[in-house]
Amino acid sequence: MKFSYFVLSSFAALAAAANHHLPREIGDFCQAPDGVGTCQKTSNCNGISYPNNYCPDDPANVQCCVPKKCSAPYADSLCRHTNQGCSGGSFKSGHCPGDSSIQCCVKSAENNKPSCSNPAENTCSFYPDCLEKQAKCGADGYPLGYGLKYCKKFTNARPKFTAAGKAWITKTMLCLQRNLIPYATGEKSATCPKIKEFAFGTHPGCYVSSGVCALPPQDWEVVISTVSIKELFGSIDALKATLETAGNCVEFYEWLIKRGIIKLIDKVEDTAKSVWKKITDWF
Repeated sequence: MKFSYFVLSSFAALAAAANHHLPREIGDFCQAPDGVGTCQKTSNCNGISYPNNYCPDDPANVQCCVPKKCSAPYADSLCRHTNQGCSGGSFKSGHCPGDSSIQCCVKSAENNKPSCSNPAENTCSFYPDCLEKQAKCGADGYPLGYGLKYCKKFTNARPKFTAAGKAWITKTMLCLQRNLIPYATGEKSATCPKIKEFAFGTHPGCYVSSGVCALPPQDWEVVISTVSIKELFGSIDALKATLETAGNCVEFYEWLIKRGIIKLIDKVEDTAKSVWKKITDWF
């Protein structure tokens, strides 16, 4: 117990160093100047794509993709690098962080209607009507067996959350769906196992970038009662990736340890020891 907390606390101080030394893969969690994101191909990034080395050892077209909403009056739109283009809309300057190369991509009213390429907030129809319709993975596949199932669970649990928790649900649901747009529209094709693998790879980034680590403990209680910690992060590797880079999640993991929840996952301490050895070997 003490060892695990020591490791988690140490990650807070060493997160920046770890982020630049550990290899990343598509879907992995990454930390950029304007927030937490996932390593994605620039063509699939629904947000700001950072060309810096936040996804080490990946091809040049795989960068840290951070979903960042524009400021008012375009709060429903996303910030993007101008070199990514703004299909179906136009760029508006002065509503995003960073220099003039990062602007708000505002879609026209017609193009901004909910669709398979533009999921609506707080809805679950994307999974059966778009992703499953395109992928045909069946009742046990990711679209229906996980995506739709837990989208409905979180929707039903919404009244139990605080205002911050409700905002987190909205952001997370939309983030998860937006990451799957290429598979739902047919822009990309893959087997059902590959879609599931990709989808789970985006979970940590969506949960964390949407603010799970900043939620009050009462919301964490509802999250864990709605989806198990293993399902929350998808795999031990996904949990490991989060531990390596999310220094701001130390309090969340301390809470998980104190509650004994993190013990439900095998080999967490071994993973922490391994990561700690990698970090100390750099110095």
